Amino acid sequence: MSQMNEILYFDGCCLPVNPRGIVCAGYAIQLDSGEIIKDAKVISESGTNNQGEYSGLILGLEKALSLGIDRVEAYGDSMLVVNQINREWAVRSPSMQKFCERCRVLIRKLKSFSIEWISREKNWIADEIVHETWLRYFEKKSLEAAKKIDVGSIRWLGGSHFEVTGKKVYRVDAKKISCTCEDFRRKNRYFLLKRSGIIVRCKHLISVMGLPKDAEVLFDGEAETEGEFL
Repeated sequence: MSQMNEILYFDGCCLPVNPRGIVCAGYAIQLDSGEIIKDAKVISESGTNNQGEYSGLILGLEKALSLGIDRVEAYGDSMLVVNQINREWAVRSPSMQKFCERCRVLIRKLKSFSIEWISREKNWIADEIVHETWLRYFEKKSLEAAKKIDVGSIRWLGGSHFEVTGKKVYRVDAKKISCTCEDFRRKNRYFLLKRSGIIVRCKHLISVMGLPKDAEVLFDGEAETEGEFL
């Protein structure tokens, strides 16, 4: 058993809308040795941000206990979770009561436990893995669709600019991560994504950004390799 306090960072999100968005939760455990163990997963396809935050703490505590850790310092950027676990705020929501009680059951198995609020910037390691996991899940249909785009339909316009021909001709900027297609506009219209700094790629962007180094695309009617334009 560890005799040192291990550091647990936790986070959760509900995007692209809250409530009724896709809920993702995760954690990062910083061991006394310096090793960092982290993971995140999609919890629900329709839930709330608070469910994600609580789930991040639950997943982290479960992992810590499975590793034989019995002393934990937890840090998260959810004031609701931190203050409810510290019994400074009441837990009025029946759904939150279940999450809070699950946390307390796990906490009682530890010899030592504390939890403090930190800013999102200081919680970056948990925030990063949660949002990366959410983005992979949200982009999975576009990833599959991108595989069907033939490299012959991609034309380099110079710099980071491309055209992808499908039902229409779409302009793609691989550096700014933008596309003129309706799917890109529709997926990125949400305020919460903009606030989080998340850009969801469409199939055209994914096909361009995933071009292999030896790919040949048209430039003014002549073939050029990716190494010359990216």
